[in-house]
Amino acid sequence: GKITLINQAQVDNFATTYGTCDTTPYGLTIDGSDITQVDALSALVTIKGDLKLYAPALADLTGLANLETIEGALHVGSTSAGTSLVNVDALSKVTTLGALVVYNNDLLEDLDGLSGVTRIAGDVLIGDDYYYGNPRLSQLDGLANVTSIGGDFVIGDNSALTDLNGFIGLSSVG
Repeated sequence: GKITLINQAQVDNFATTYGTCDTTPYGLTIDGSDITQVDALSALVTIKGDLKLYAPALADLTGLANLETIEGALHVGSTSAGTSLVNVDALSKVTTLGALVVYNNDLLEDLDGLSGVTRIAGDVLIGDDYYYGNPRLSQLDGLANVTSIGGDFVIGDNSALTDLNGFIGLSSVG
């Protein structure tokens, strides 16, 4: 099971529909062409599944500023469409992250908001899987505190990326 929000009204009515919970027992997918912000999700602290940010107009993650745990994968964009996010700064309280998939985000410049994460149990896929890169992603310093990645580690097709200094602390992969 998972919760899928397919338009801004569903996002805005999250508490009315699902209650004022701080935990989703499943994954949460945000995927609607008119979704620009997630302010109504401000009570969420834990997602016991994947957080899929697939809405192409999504430009503001402030509503997720209380989020601390994403047990599954954080998906920012997909092979179908990216987001309109410039950064993920609102996710600065996140310390637990199961995996990270960042595809197809034309405006994304950094992942600095993930600086609280020290271990990623699953895959880290930043661009590629057949040319779904992030053309403005210029550095990955937000991942400098990650010491281990448990799954696959792929970085590709991020044309503005000039170094991998963001992985200075990485000591194990796989």
